[in-house]
Amino acid sequence: MSKIRTVVCGTSFGRFYIEGIKSLNDQYELVGILSTGSRQSKRIAEKENIKLYTDVNEINREEVDLACVVIRSNIVGGKGSEIAEAFLEKGIHVVQEQPIHFEDMKKCYMLSKKNNCKYFVEMFYSNVSTPAKFISIAKKLCKKTKPIYLDVSCSLQVLLPTIDIVGRILGGFSPWEMKEDSLKDIGMFSQISGFVKGVPCEIKVQNELNADDPDNYVHLLQRMTLYTESGSLSMTEAHGEIIWNPCYLVPRDADGVLDPYQDETVLKTVLNDSYGYQNRINIQNLFEKEWSEAISTYLTDIYENVSENTENKATQQHNLMCAKYWNEVGRLIGKSRPAKESKIIQLSLDDLV
Repeated sequence: MSKIRTVVCGTSFGRFYIEGIKSLNDQYELVGILSTGSRQSKRIAEKENIKLYTDVNEINREEVDLACVVIRSNIVGGKGSEIAEAFLEKGIHVVQEQPIHFEDMKKCYMLSKKNNCKYFVEMFYSNVSTPAKFISIAKKLCKKTKPIYLDVSCSLQVLLPTIDIVGRILGGFSPWEMKEDSLKDIGMFSQISGFVKGVPCEIKVQNELNADDPDNYVHLLQRMTLYTESGSLSMTEAHGEIIWNPCYLVPRDADGVLDPYQDETVLKTVLNDSYGYQNRINIQNLFEKEWSEAISTYLTDIYENVSENTENKATQQHNLMCAKYWNEVGRLIGKSRPAKESKIIQLSLDDLV
């Protein structure tokens, strides 16, 4: 297949899509930007020597194959879903950045089928290096031993991709049973509990949002610990470490005294094994490499899907279930509370040790 001619809608987070597309220049061709005409969009269009569109009606299928809609969707106060629908009505493939309401997502899938094009939802964090590795390790772990508890914490901003990760780890969601009476509001967190695919699960959300600056005042992105009969696997943060803490059984001697020397395997057990500690990521890494590489990973899969004209119904169903349970969690934890504009003092571990 020839290169997929692509427009990026939105240049805030959209600029990472632009970098991701540019890194795949054998598969994709960046042909334009759809924006309100901000100074940033004008600068990018001039720098990349591409068209700057200010109206979706200016774009047609003869010039564009794919639109990456990186604009806030309707559920978070933007017009992203409307724009995605407009492209699908034209028969143009769409990649839409999360979060997206269940009903909007379902409508877009139906429109894509009606107009013989494809619709993709970018959950993003499952393609970021640390969560992607965590998912891979956790899936292998669940095949080797029995999962017995899942502890999940996240910010409100990344609740949908966090649920996506939960589903990927456990191989689905059903049965999903979050208890209506389990809600606890403690400080900045709203906490609910129940079962996902039979595994006891606790979900704790920083249920706060600063209306004037919704991308800041976040105390965490994603933290998870999957407990199994053989040990616990933890992800300290979306850009942090993965830590394995094994369960172990220390043998006893004839007098009933703990004696690890009777078993060489137990004696050599590493109690806290980490992955990613040597690859510490800073903010510069995120903006210059990590986020655009995550998008490149996702777009590589999209290219294969579009070029081979295949339909991944399992992914569509997974995404719809993510959106459905995201809506349910949002309903259970209730309306977000205002996040205070607290004074942030930038500290490193070296400042504290």
